[in-house]
Amino acid sequence: MTGNTPQVADWGRAEDATGSPPDRASQGTGTQTTPGARLRRLMNAIDSEVIPRLVLAHRDGDQLKPSPPSMNLAAQVENLLALLLADRTDAVISHLRALRDEGSSIEAMYLDILAPLARRLGELWLSDQCDFARVTLGMLGVQQAMRHFSLEFRGKPCATLPQQRALLAAMPGEQHTFGVSMLAEFFRRDGWDVVEDLPQSQSDLLDRVRSQPFHVVGLSLSRDGALGALAGTIRAIRRESCNPAVAIMVGGAAFAGHARRAARVGADATALDPRQAVRRARNLLMLLSAER
Repeated sequence: MTGNTPQVADWGRAEDATGSPPDRASQGTGTQTTPGARLRRLMNAIDSEVIPRLVLAHRDGDQLKPSPPSMNLAAQVENLLALLLADRTDAVISHLRALRDEGSSIEAMYLDILAPLARRLGELWLSDQCDFARVTLGMLGVQQAMRHFSLEFRGKPCATLPQQRALLAAMPGEQHTFGVSMLAEFFRRDGWDVVEDLPQSQSDLLDRVRSQPFHVVGLSLSRDGALGALAGTIRAIRRESCNPAVAIMVGGAAFAGHARRAARVGADATALDPRQAVRRARNLLMLLSAER
């Protein structure tokens, strides 16, 4: 058994030691330039004003509905966990469909039910209450439930930034990739052309960025001990990418509660959840466009 917990990618903004977002123009110089300060102000304005208005303008409102307040989410997660461990994925999907019929949004079901289910499976594994095979079958059930609602969830994507391409991948050696799959759902719903990758090595990942241009590369990591390897991979991606202006985001358990690590490994941003990750990605594209 390894120490890797099945996680939904924990995608705040990358921060430096002062708590400020990293200044791409001044990283490595030790000084803050006036253009960099302007870019930070622009990012804050986009994040607090522009993006929320775009979201409201291009969503039909269904995805923004919270779970009904009467739902006992913790109890539901435990009941559904028991069904998963009994290989009753069909019953899990039926329960989610009933919630959908009662007015729950698919986004709420993803974030409030399926994501906690994935975390609980990881906890059972780490506490030796379930073996690897059983946890893996449970994770496959969670993936199947998410895919069941996938087309309905994506709906008609907004097209304010057409032709956006993202590569979303777990770092080599990661055991579970549910967080990457869920993140891909949110990016696709937002109109991105998404490639999901499960590279076996850094070389596999570099082959991908050499051969295809991506606006954003998102990397997921759960192991604190692999932060050094992640930093090396990010440097290699920037060096080898056929898009020299590629933006790099990081997420996963290694960054949960440690947003400043994103800047330390050389990434441009991280985020608290998939919704914020999409917003951060859009912000980065706007900032890179402004820099150019």
